[in-house]
Amino acid sequence: MAKRLNSGKSKTSNIGAFRLVGNNGLGGDDEYAEANQVADTLTNAQVKTKYEANSDTNAFTNAEQTKLASVESNAEVNPTNTEIKTLYESNADTNAFTNNEQTKLSNIEANAEVQDLTIKAEKTGNFITSTGSGNTFTYCNSGSGIQTTITDAACDIGKILSFNQKGAGVVTFVGDSGVTLRNNLSGSLVTTGQDDTVIFLKVASNTYQMI
Repeated sequence: MAKRLNSGKSKTSNIGAFRLVGNNGLGGDDEYAEANQVADTLTNAQVKTKYEANSDTNAFTNAEQTKLASVESNAEVNPTNTEIKTLYESNADTNAFTNNEQTKLSNIEANAEVQDLTIKAEKTGNFITSTGSGNTFTYCNSGSGIQTTITDAACDIGKILSFNQKGAGVVTFVGDSGVTLRNNLSGSLVTTGQDDTVIFLKVASNTYQMI
């Protein structure tokens, strides 16, 4: 309900239910109207409490804001093993180390070396193996036959000497003085025909095993 002040002078009301609506232009009196609703004055803390009282509404703290800012765009929570495997193997010079490859690696002796064969000069007559470290291949090329004498000094233990019958003549093998050529053959140790290859592995000092 509107109220008019009796005095022509303006007054300041201490009643919060009134608000100034303007001068009516008559006699200098200010007209006030009673407010339909009294507005509450809330502190920051009260606003915070009321806001967070809503369902599914929580405080977004400084610490949480910092944490969110440090998360990369499109980051995923708990990637699967398969996703990690794919990401890892997508790096340059990075491959899967399979079970088969692991087994193969475990079967290789420590400090193993690639054993390349050295091709020796072709022999056309009887000869004695020269001093060397082994892992050699020698063609024996004769129409009538060749005798090969194998010495202890021709090869290191764990390495081989190999000989091929290139010509029509068979190759006969004998051990030098004190050298044993172990084999399961009866009679002379010879090649079986043209293009046959015989290999000797040195298993101990003065001892070779035909393989």
